[in-house]
Amino acid sequence: MNQQKQNGNIIAIITMFFLFAMISFVTNLAAPFGTIWKNQYAGANTLGMMGNMMNFLAYLFMGIPSGNMLVKIGYKKTALIAMAVGSSVCSSSIFPVYSVQI
Repeated sequence: MNQQKQNGNIIAIITMFFLFAMISFVTNLAAPFGTIWKNQYAGANTLGMMGNMMNFLAYLFMGIPSGNMLVKIGYKKTALIAMAVGSSVCSSSIFPVYSVQI
């Protein structure tokens, strides 16, 4: 019984580690892209900050719905849904689907 409880805790800790790593990766990814965009497009500082703005606008618009999900279905299911959506978005950006027009 105790060994099974310990294994459940380790799985939960590893899952939360990957979830927080994904959030920190996306949050900190905007700064290098902002530098590239600023230098590529005639030095527009506004364009360089667009990645940070989009990230925090996503927090603004998704904060309340995700909080409602936490209250309604719980932390575990909300975290699993967030990981599924995040991994599907990442995989769709790595392996884009091309439509063939006949």
